[in-house]
Formats: sequence, C-alpha cells, structure tokens
Amino acid sequence: MPKGRAINPITKTNWEGTGITPDYQVAAPAALDKALEVALDSLMRKTDDPDKKYAYQWSLDGMKVKSDPPILEESVMKKYAGVYEVRTISFENGNLYYQREGRPKFKMIPLNETTFMFEELNYFRLRVIIENGKAVAIEGLYDNGRTDKNLRTK
Repeated sequence: MPKGRAINPITKTNWEGTGITPDYQVAAPAALDKALEVALDSLMRKTDDPDKKYAYQWSLDGMKVKSDPPILEESVMKKYAGVYEVRTISFENGNLYYQREGRPKFKMIPLNETTFMFEELNYFRLRVIIENGKAVAIEGLYDNGRTDKNLRTK
C-alpha cells in the first residue's frame, strides 16, 4: 500500500493520468497511420540508396492520401475516360475505374490530379499523361520502378 504521493509544488498535480504531449496530435484511430508516415519519412531522408528512397516514397504517398485525399472535379475525371490500347478508364457514378483487357475492374483512388492508386493492387499505380489539355496516354507505374505506357485509341 502506498503511503505517500508526489505533488508538484507549482502545479499542485502529479504525473499520474496526465502523460506527455505527443509530437503529432491526431485522433486515436489515425495514430498508427501517422506513426508509420513519420517513420517512412525519416527512413527516406536518411538513406542515399535510390531504390530504398523510391520504395519509401511509394509507401509514403499511399499513406498520405488516407489523411488528405485529393478531390477531382467531375469534368477532369470525364476527360480521362477512354480506351488506351489494352487498358480502359471509365467514369461511373462519380468515380473512375480502371480495367486491363481480360481482368477485373478497379476503382481509381487519386494521389493527385493525374496519378491514381488502387486498394486491391498495392504494387501498381496509374498516371494519365496530358498534352494540350487532353489525356493522350496512360503510364503504368510499378513499385519496383518499372513503367509501361499505352496510347489513347478512343
């Protein structure tokens, strides 16, 4: 059984139940995501290895979109809809969807105005290439640094 209690003579309180102020104040459900984001950013700044930097940035970009998702105008999204050789982008019910020939359709999640990720495909992203205000091609971006490109056909 305790026989005493430490009290700060200035604040008239003690440390029990008060804790410390966190470096990043976020809601409890977002705390793990924020911790991962800070860790990835720190790792990326400390390495000189370009492959590691790319991998950290890839993950970091995916994490940041959860806390601050960009909103695209419907007119911008409709501009991207079309056929790009073996790949198709469609605009349905206010969202963009990506489908490669003979494969399932996936909802596109914007990372920025021209680059998209997919919940189901963590190794793949898609960038829309714009020239003179028109979508002319799409570029597949892979987590290993590889890219491929398809020109718009329709």
